[in-house]
This record gives sequence, C-alpha cells and structure tokens, in this order.
Amino acid sequence: MATELNKKAYLEDYLRVQQYVCGAFLRPIDVIHVTMDSRLPFYTTHSHEELEILFVTNGTANVIVDGNCFSVQKGDFVVFMPQTLHCVKPCNDQLAFTAFIVNPVVAWQGQITQNITQMLQNNNLPVVISPNSQCYSLVKQQVDAMLKGEDATVSNNMLDILRLLCTQTSAPIHHDFTQNKRLYTITKALQHTQAHYSDSITVEDIAALCNYSTFYTMKLFKTYTGLPFIEYLNCYRLVLSANQMLTTTKEIQQIAQEMGFHNISYFNRQFRKLYNTTPKQFQASFCSNDN
Repeated sequence: MATELNKKAYLEDYLRVQQYVCGAFLRPIDVIHVTMDSRLPFYTTHSHEELEILFVTNGTANVIVDGNCFSVQKGDFVVFMPQTLHCVKPCNDQLAFTAFIVNPVVAWQGQITQNITQMLQNNNLPVVISPNSQCYSLVKQQVDAMLKGEDATVSNNMLDILRLLCTQTSAPIHHDFTQNKRLYTITKALQHTQAHYSDSITVEDIAALCNYSTFYTMKLFKTYTGLPFIEYLNCYRLVLSANQMLTTTKEIQQIAQEMGFHNISYFNRQFRKLYNTTPKQFQASFCSNDN
C-alpha cells in the first residue's frame, strides 16, 4: 500500500512540474522544485503574468529571455519579469532549480501602487544574479526565508526582492519598438503552434503567419526559443504525448496520431531521442518500484 501511495505521489509531483515547465501554474503563489533530466528534458518557451525567480541548485544551463541568452550555474538566481518570453536549456545531464512564483495581482491585492506597477514594467532589471553581484547576499537572505516559509512569506519576500533590484538599477525604463514587434511575432507563432500542434504545420505556415520571409522567421524563432522550428514542434508534441501516456488509458499509437505524428516509427525515434528511452519503457518506469 505504501508503495502504491509513493507511486501516486511521485506521478502527481512529476505532472505538476511538467505543467510548470509548460508555463501552466495551478496556484498564484508557489514554490516548485525542478530537476530536468531524461524524464523532464524540455522546457517550453513561454511567457506569463507571474513574477518568477529561479534559484539554481545544481548543474549549468543557458537561459533565453526575450531573445537574449545567459549562462547560469549552481548558486545563481534568475529573474523572469511578468510577460517576458523565456526558456531554460540544461547544459548537462541533471539541472536542478527551485522556482518561486507570484502572481502580483492576486498575491499583492490591495498593495498594487503606481510604484509597484512601474517596478513590474522595469526592463532594466538584472536577469542573472550571481554570487559576485552586489545585491547577491541580500537576495540570498530573502530566498532562504522563502524556502522555509509559507505563502505569505513567499509573497512578501518576492516583493522585497523586486524593490531591492529596482534600487540597484538607475537606468530609465526604455521601450524598444523593434524588439517589441519581434516579441509579439514570436509569441504569436508559439501560440499558433500550441493551439494547432496536432495539425500539419510547416515552416512556411509560420513564416506566413509572422509576415516575414521563411529564412528570417526561422532565424528569429531559433533566437527566442533556442531550437529550429520543427525540432521545437516535435518536442512540444512529445511532452504532451508523455503526459497522455501517464494520465490516460489510450494506446501509444493513438496518442501519437492525436499529437500530430502520423508515422509511428518516426514518433518512436523522436521520443527516444528526447527522452532517451522508448515510449513503452517511459510509461512502465512510472509503474516500477524504483521511483
């Protein structure tokens, strides 16, 4: 009985983390511990209205934020401001981090002043806070408190970190309209991909949607997601497929078809390439006694 409960708890935790890396949050204030390994190899490029801070606890990664790439390692903090387009790409076999997430509208209800609104729109704040950063020790104190505290503690400390970062930044807020257009275009392409992943989507379709040439659209897509379009589309379909394998009783071939893979051999090869195992072995691993 205890083993069955452990399996259920492990699966629930896995699915919760999988939702997180796809940009879906279940709570307005949350703390999620994430290990990106062979079972969780893909972090979808997304944006959201929440303020998010990552604390890297193991490994190294490249973080792409609004088309800019940053290298991070154990001990670093990463700040994702609301509505920034971001993704995390592990550089080694096991990347681990803790994500602190706060929805400002819900968590700071009644406290949203014009000053806080301006802080949330500040595009000059540092993305990466490393141990040699001037404010690192103060941010670390707040994060240590969040690791031990309840929701109210997380909410208050996230607001304190935001205020601290704003005091460290003297440059005025600026608006790059060309950059905003690129962000809007890539966001539209990502939303279209996520809404129509089961359809036959081509590079030419995305280029037409973006109203750019195929070459420029694909260059832009890789800059903001870190992957060529077809590879990103396959990874997105495979993550959804893995979810279906663990939460439904559908046959693997049916899942593959519904996710847009009309050749089961191609699906199996792509799945093995991403997850380093076959679909059946992946499915069975959540039913073993070794979780």
